Amino acid sequence: MKKDNMLVTSAKKVTKFSKKVTKTVTENLGITEEKNKSRIELKMSNFYAKFLFWSLLTIISVGALLPYAYYLYSKEKYQIAYIDNKRLVFNGKVVDAYITFIGGYVFFAISITALNIISTNLLPLIVIENERIKTLVDTLITTLINTLPTIFFSTFILARLSKWQQKNLHLISSVEEKSYYEFHIVKSIILAILRKLLKYISFGLGNPAEIKLKEYFLINRYFCSEKRLKFDGSMLSSYKWFLWRFYLVFITFGFYLPIYVYKYNNWVIMNTHINENQSHDTHKINIF
Repeated sequence: MKKDNMLVTSAKKVTKFSKKVTKTVTENLGITEEKNKSRIELKMSNFYAKFLFWSLLTIISVGALLPYAYYLYSKEKYQIAYIDNKRLVFNGKVVDAYITFIGGYVFFAISITALNIISTNLLPLIVIENERIKTLVDTLITTLINTLPTIFFSTFILARLSKWQQKNLHLISSVEEKSYYEFHIVKSIILAILRKLLKYISFGLGNPAEIKLKEYFLINRYFCSEKRLKFDGSMLSSYKWFLWRFYLVFITFGFYLPIYVYKYNNWVIMNTHINENQSHDTHKINIF
């Protein structure tokens, strides 16, 4: 009887051990039992603490460690992410993050200088007799001069960071395959201007729509380990997820921001999938 009990106990231990080994192996290969599920496996409390640490790094260093903080954020975001049950791995380097940010700052400085030179030479050439109309035109030109560099900067940085992230983001089962981001400068600038207009004209009510458009155009130009990605989040779901959370950030004086970012990342990953049916040249996906 004792021998039978020992055999049963041993069999249970072996079964438990084999399940543990199977789970470890399948997780490392990016394979899970669930079908077509994209997700981030990170507790919100852990992310909140790390987000505060990254923010403190940036504030204490007066922005000098911002690229390093962004590198830590990117690594944390993607190391525990799955797309259609395929685990991701992020191989980005800190030095590349610094090069990307420095390039953005240089681009910003050049665009400000160029636009100021243009405005300095342009405004005296505009001859308008009506003082009110002249004041209006001068105000519009000045506003454009002050706004366009920010749009150019945000577009450039967003595109460069997306390119950097995607270049170093791979499926763990296909690490050797090439990853890249298709960047179209004219389309990106036009999209950035439209998004900013939507954001400001709607007094914040258009923020979820602006987020949806941004992620749609970014993710649909991603190739992860030679596999095109697609974003299928709907406009309705963007409003459901973010409208009240966006205002909650201001109501809580920023304390809700880490939770907002956490929810944002989850929503994006949950709606990101591998598009097996489309080539590198064409992609038609419902924008709404």
